[in-house]
This record gives sequence, C-alpha cells and structure tokens, in this order.
Amino acid sequence: MSKSEKGRPNGKSNLDDAVVKCPICSDRFTDPKSLPCLHSFCQKCLGTYIDRYTQDNDNPRPNSFPCPQCRAIAIPIDSTAAPSMWAEQLPTNGFIMNVMEIMSFENNEKTCEPCKKQNKESVRADVWCKHCRICLCKTCINYHNALFLDHETMPVDQALRQPAILTDDELRCSRHNQNMELFCLDHNTLVCSVCVALEHRRCVQVLTTEFYAKELKNTREVEKLVEQFNECLSSLEEIVNENIKQHQNLNNKKDDIKKKMKTFRGSITGHLDKLEENFNQRLTKIHKEEKDKIQSRIQDSKVTQSAIEHSRKMIQATASYGSNAQFVATVAKARENYLDFKQKAMENSAKLESIDIKFRFNPKARDIPATVMELGEIKISHGRPDAPKPIAEMKPMLDKRAVLIRDFHIRLPSDTNDCVITGGIYLPDGKVILCDFHNKTIKMFKDTGIFISKVLLTSEPFDICQVDMNTLACTLPNNREIALLNMTDESLLLQNVVFVGKVCYGVDEIRGNLVLLFPLDKPVPSMSVIEVDGHVLDTVHRRSSGKAMFENRPFHLAINQRTAEIVVTQKTVGIGEKRAVVLYSDLNVRLSIEHDSIRWARGVSIDSQDNIYVCGQNSSNVMKMSSDGSDARVLLDATDGLEHPAAIHICGDRFFLSDVGYTNRNVVKIYEMV
Repeated sequence: MSKSEKGRPNGKSNLDDAVVKCPICSDRFTDPKSLPCLHSFCQKCLGTYIDRYTQDNDNPRPNSFPCPQCRAIAIPIDSTAAPSMWAEQLPTNGFIMNVMEIMSFENNEKTCEPCKKQNKESVRADVWCKHCRICLCKTCINYHNALFLDHETMPVDQALRQPAILTDDELRCSRHNQNMELFCLDHNTLVCSVCVALEHRRCVQVLTTEFYAKELKNTREVEKLVEQFNECLSSLEEIVNENIKQHQNLNNKKDDIKKKMKTFRGSITGHLDKLEENFNQRLTKIHKEEKDKIQSRIQDSKVTQSAIEHSRKMIQATASYGSNAQFVATVAKARENYLDFKQKAMENSAKLESIDIKFRFNPKARDIPATVMELGEIKISHGRPDAPKPIAEMKPMLDKRAVLIRDFHIRLPSDTNDCVITGGIYLPDGKVILCDFHNKTIKMFKDTGIFISKVLLTSEPFDICQVDMNTLACTLPNNREIALLNMTDESLLLQNVVFVGKVCYGVDEIRGNLVLLFPLDKPVPSMSVIEVDGHVLDTVHRRSSGKAMFENRPFHLAINQRTAEIVVTQKTVGIGEKRAVVLYSDLNVRLSIEHDSIRWARGVSIDSQDNIYVCGQNSSNVMKMSSDGSDARVLLDATDGLEHPAAIHICGDRFFLSDVGYTNRNVVKIYEMV
C-alpha cells in the first residue's frame, strides 16, 4: 500500500464528514474562513453572525467578536472597517478546501469545470490537470492539451489514488506574499523568508517546514499532543458529567426543601387548627356558663314578677267582687308578701351585672406576621470536588514562578537621554510597545529585541493602551493630552491628539472607551471614563461614603477585560496605607490592598486567571496576588536584579518588565511563568 493510501480502506479517506460542514448552516463549507481558535465557518454565515453580534452589542464601536462556537475572542485584521467586511479579512482555511476537493473526487462528484462555466451542468470529468488544478471532460481535454503542451494530466481515478497531488499545500504570507516555508520555534509561528530577514534574525531556531514536519513525524511530540488533547477531552467530559450530577443534585435538593416547607407549613396549619379548636371549645364553655347564669337570673325575676302580678290582680278582684272579709284577708296577706317580693327584687338587683366577652391575642402569636418575615434561611455552600487528573496536574498562574527568557537594550542611537520606561503593552503577536518618558518617544520592538518603529512626540508619554487592533492611546501629562497612534506590523504613526484639559497619567481601555487617572486633581485625585474623542462619560472623586476614592496619588491602572474591574495603584510607602484599590465596573470600591511589602506601587497588570501583578518601585520587587488580595507573594525582588521596577504587562504566560534604576533603565526584560 502506498504512503498516500495509509488509513484509507477501499481507497476512501477516514475523514469525518463533519470536518467539511459549517457549524452555523450545517451545509458543506462555502469559502471557509478560519478563526484563531481553529474553528471555521462559511464566509457568508460568519459575516451574518458578526453583523448580528455588532448590532446587538452595547458597545457602539466593537473591535472584536466571540467565536460562534467556543466564544473565544477574535480580532479582525482591520477593526476600523465595517463589521460586514470582517469575515472577508479572515484567512481562508486551505486545509478544509483540500479535504473538500479529495472528498468530491471520492464521491465521483467532479464535473468538467470549463463546461460548467458554459452553463453545461453535470458533464462528467474524466481527466485532471495537475498544473491548472481543474477537471476536464474528454472534449475539453483535447482543447486544453492543444493549448498547454507541457501540462501534466491524468485520469480522475488515478488522481484519486494520489490524494497528495490533489491538495494545494502552499501557505502564503499575508504581508509579503511569499510562501511560508519556514517555522520559527522561538515564536511558534510560520514565516516566510522575508519575515526571517526582517524580524527573526536573532531567533535561534528557524527551520524549514519540510524538515520540521519530518522531525515531528519521527518523534512522539504530535502523538503526545493528541494524547494530551484526549486527556483534556476526557477531563472535560468528567467535568461536564460532574456538572450534570451537581445540576441534578441541585434540583433534588430544591424539591426536597419544597417538600419540607410544605410539611412544615402543614404542621403549622395543623397546630393552628388545633389551637383554634381548643380556643373555640373554651369560648363556647365560658359563653354557656355566663349565659346560663343570666338565664337563671331572668327566670328568678320572672317568677317574682308573676307572683307580684298575681297578688296585684287578687287585690283588685277581691276589691270588686269579694266580700269584705275576703278583701281584708287578701290585703293583709298581700302586705306580708310584699315584703318578701321586695326582698327578692333587691336580691335580683344585687345579682344584676354587665357582662362583656373580651379577647386578647397571645403576644407571640399576634406578632408572627410582623416578626416572622421568612420561614427559613437559604444558604448555598460551594465545595471543590477533586479535579480530573490532567486538570489537577496543571499549575495555576498564582503558583507559577517567573523565569527570565531574555533582555534587550532599548536605547536607540537617536536617543539623547537614558530611557525611562513608565508604561507599555505586550501584544499577543510578540510586539512590545514602550513609553520612553525621558526621550519623548513611543517605541515598538519585537520581544526578541528587534527594533521595529518609533514615534517622537512633543511631550513626555507616561502610559499607553491598545484601543483596537490598529489604534493605541497614550497619555501626555505635561501637555494634558492623549495621543492616538496608528499601529501596523511595521510602523507607528501619530494619528491625532485629544486635549483633556487636566494632567493625566494612567490609561487603559474598556469597551472602546478610555479610563484615565488624574492624580493631581484638587481637592482630591479623580478618575474619568471618556470616549476616544475626549467626551467625558463619567468622573469619580469620592466613594459613596463621601471619602476620597484615592487616599494617595494614583498613577497606574489595569482593567480586567473579563470582569471590567479596575485595579489602581497609589504612590505611598507608609505602613498600613492602601497600595491599591480594586473597583467594580460601576466604579465602587470592591477591595483595598494594603500589603506593606509593596512600597510605592507603580505598574500593574492582570493575568488570564484574574491574578494581580504590582511593581513596587521603592521596595525593588514585583508582587503577585489573587484577585481578592488574600494570597500575595513576591514574584521577583532585588535578588533577581531588580532596582526600581516601574512598568509591567502580562500577555498569556509571558510579561515584560521595565526598571527605572540606574543600571537597568536602558533594558527591558521578558519573563515567562513556568
């Protein structure tokens, strides 16, 4: 079996059909565009998705978009272009195009391309031209061969048996239009010969792709990488299953609590019903007793009434119809009875009383609606189950140490003073942008030390941030301005200057806007959120409690792009004084950092796991700490050669560090977290 047919039973490839299907439309790819996360989509599908995302986004000027599948952030080549053009800028996935070409051969889907252009559909192709890379029918091949005598052709079924010749494996450099036949191990990237000559001259390991591919295939590196992916997939499957288990457990707990609440309420209702029944029985008994007493008194009075009435009638009757003797006897007897009747009336009068039934609630029962506002407290407890082994073996950033990769000199022949780097950014493509305060210059280097470009300004730059793929913003405190720079792969150009009217130092970007620090504001320092054109959106001087937002002068800040929280460092050396504050996205204080081991906190940066890195200029150290400030450690100190570290910016596992000390001020150091 030939090398090209390995793993292809019956001449068929083992490629999963899903490889050539767009995740958005679920159809075969049309002009597949590739994102940095390795996901690909039809250009039209991706363009529609980007349009919807940018229209729904709260930011009126988005400069990136999340991958439709994994949500990894993708940045277009030119974010200043209309979002509808972003998909077109992305690289076409040549591998998928090759796979689709091979699969179309395997499925006998190849038709004559010249005939197709003449609207002759479904004309079966018989021959493939290796030079033109098209299929032709028996008729068209005759014209083709007459025109191109040196072109090599072969039957379609023979071409299918040699899939390697069907694929176009050339990758061209987007900047120099040269074949990328070299691989820089120092930067882990494909490059062309021009790239090597201009940017990778100092790189130690630059190999041809042919040599490196053979080396990879002859070692277990790719096999180990696949194994690591499989372990990661297995770990993620365990994590998903654990989350499903926790989800079901959460549902079961909820149902259990609801049942307990129903039972509890039933017991309360039953208890109240029993109390009400006992109360009604007591009420009925008391009511009957009192009612019987009244009825008895009424009966006694009525009996006396009847006797008196009878005596009265007998006197009247004997007076009218009886003899004298009968009348006298009746009157005499009535006199005797009167005293008895009067005595009984007095006795009944003495028994007369007003009766009222009153009810007073038990205070504890009465106050239930006012005092019992909740039937119970709900608490969520979060524990950490054991992580899958491959994940558990991965070291978190907080536990990593910094290793010096290289340092390089940044003083240029045109500089008139020693460099003082007060701010800078480290970009994912390996560029380092530096603010040289003493030389009034913004400098751009590769992290290998190769100088790329510079911009000479009218005033000293202090801090800098990236606004979008092509725009940088730096503060000019002495001019009370912000300079906007245009950045390409090979140059920096001053684009515009925005007057802010106040002395501004630290700057960073959030959702297309700038956050600025004004440490010299009176009566207290302030911070503002402004648009790139200088329009002020919000300014804070004080906390909601009325205290000053910053107790000491704030000079540097870093923004967590994931949480939108802002870390601001302050110039202070006193014991117990706040070195930094962490602000919520609404500009309220979340945390104050008071580590005395940091003296005069300067540059600050945040890694992908939300850990905070702070330069201590007077303490000659760099501290790293967890996002809540509870776990703080010295990352670098004077024993590592630090004098007065001033600026730091972390990108992935690497960061650059500047030092304004006398012996280190003309050098920038690149560290890696390992």
